[in-house]
Amino acid sequence: MKFKSIFKAFMLAAVSCGLGFATVACTEDGPGEEDVSYGTLQGSVQDETGSPLSDVNVTVQGVEGSVLTDASGAYVYSDVPVRTQLVTFSKDGYGTVGVTVQKSSFVDGVVEINASLPVVNAKISGTVLNGKTGQPFAGVTVSNGSKESVTDAQGNFLIDEITINNYSLTFSADGVKSITKTVTKDMFANSTAELGEIYLGGDELLGDLTVEELKDADTWYYNEYRGGKGNGGGYVDWSVVYMSTLNYVGQWENQNEGCTLQIRNGDSDKSNPADLENFDSFLYGKKLITEDNKVLTIMCRTHNAETKHVRWGVRVLDITDPVNPESELIGGVRDFSNTNYENTSIDLSSYVGKEIIIAIGIFRAETGDYYNQFVMRKLSFAPSANSGDDYLSGTAVTGLEGWHMTQEMVRSTMPNGNTAFTGIPPTEFPSDGDGAKNYGGGYQCFRNTAQPHIIASWAYMYVNKDAEPQNKDGFTIKTRSDAGVNTLVPESYIYSKFYIEEGANRITFNIRNGADSYTFKKLAAITMDGTVTYIEPDADFSAVEASAADDGCWKFKNNQGSVGRPDQYASFTYDLSRFNGQDVMLCYGVFKGEENGDENKIIFYSIELK
Repeated sequence: MKFKSIFKAFMLAAVSCGLGFATVACTEDGPGEEDVSYGTLQGSVQDETGSPLSDVNVTVQGVEGSVLTDASGAYVYSDVPVRTQLVTFSKDGYGTVGVTVQKSSFVDGVVEINASLPVVNAKISGTVLNGKTGQPFAGVTVSNGSKESVTDAQGNFLIDEITINNYSLTFSADGVKSITKTVTKDMFANSTAELGEIYLGGDELLGDLTVEELKDADTWYYNEYRGGKGNGGGYVDWSVVYMSTLNYVGQWENQNEGCTLQIRNGDSDKSNPADLENFDSFLYGKKLITEDNKVLTIMCRTHNAETKHVRWGVRVLDITDPVNPESELIGGVRDFSNTNYENTSIDLSSYVGKEIIIAIGIFRAETGDYYNQFVMRKLSFAPSANSGDDYLSGTAVTGLEGWHMTQEMVRSTMPNGNTAFTGIPPTEFPSDGDGAKNYGGGYQCFRNTAQPHIIASWAYMYVNKDAEPQNKDGFTIKTRSDAGVNTLVPESYIYSKFYIEEGANRITFNIRNGADSYTFKKLAAITMDGTVTYIEPDADFSAVEASAADDGCWKFKNNQGSVGRPDQYASFTYDLSRFNGQDVMLCYGVFKGEENGDENKIIFYSIELK
């Protein structure tokens, strides 16, 4: 039916909480329309998380009786007068939604209305334990800013009668450091966000971070992170500075040579005592260690090594037992003095099978006017030490020769916990003409977008050509203008691993290109046994032009779409249901499919896994 997409769009906006309801008019018929026949209303109802809602009461103004949605959220309301009227959707615990349906909206006697009801009795619950003893912590105040709860004798708390939304919860009690936990919409299941056990009052293990705060550390999904602004002569371009999206504490900078940890040496810092036990500045994240990634190699250098040596180290924290966490400074305090790049390898094999916190930091070795810098060009995790600035060591995935994707990378990359990503750069991205080249913060601003950004959430593989992170129309991967035709090896690609299941087995790329020539692209799915499958897009794709090409590629033209006109981007959806119940690495690449003298581009507006 031609009105189907219209009604889906406006119904998602027709929501209100509490006792009132929202109304939306579809078209303008004007008053005084006469009933001329009877028709049918049909559709489905879901909650604001997208889950179907059963037993929703559907009523029509002026019509006796009602119908209920079934287990899948669907309903059919027959014998409805074809006239302008109000349709209402209601269910206990949810805000009521109303829609005004116009007579002209009936097509062949049928109107489809899909509603989304807001939850008004959602809850956040959990249990607070003493971080030193593991015993229930009574009397802790838990607040979301507008409502609060105090833990009982068993440490339990409950914040109820709230909407499903994003919240920042503070946990505070006398004599201990307060902590903050983030609750996001996707944490709610059956209207409840269950936080489990929260440890309050534990020791500060890394800087001032306790076990509970370390539990929320960034996940290092991938096995390679690069930093720097200038081309270091290796397999990296200035645009590939993913290391600058990691979480840094203290003082640091994204420099030409790499991401640089620095000693804090402002006027107020010069009186700080020497400390070779606690980092002065550091970066950290959590990572699952396996046989495939048990060796961490750091490509590093320093400045002014002739006069000042750098003291640095790698600390691993095992917080499997939150009350008795383990901490190890692997290899102790390291003394470093080399203005040329060298590789230092860290053996993590004793942690195989564990998800650990890894911190790389710099120590203040002297008090007074003491300043030093530790420069990191690349962090790599592989089964053995990495050599120079090479691609990761390992066994190439059969069928993807030249992609630099190894079987070890496929197996040990951690599944991405997000399902929706933006490609639009944040408004605070510097606009000095050179972008990240002259930006000491690198890509830190990509950590704070409303949705996870592709740059901070996917990995980028530089094969032959750099990316355009700051393109106002979206994150961009592209080909060389003078490259030879090749539909087997991409010029570059992005990749990430996902667990595929019902409700998350269709991935949509909303993209455009930057010229009137074709861009060639391909989606490769790799299962954990190394099998590669090229996935064809669904037949209902949207693009100005698109068709299948050689070697599993598709070519498309769609030189339109902008932040203000997201509807103009091409949309390609891929069915991944054949992989249900499996972890799958997804690689989306751009290829030089024809000689046209252009840099052919894929410009990403968004990616969604649904």
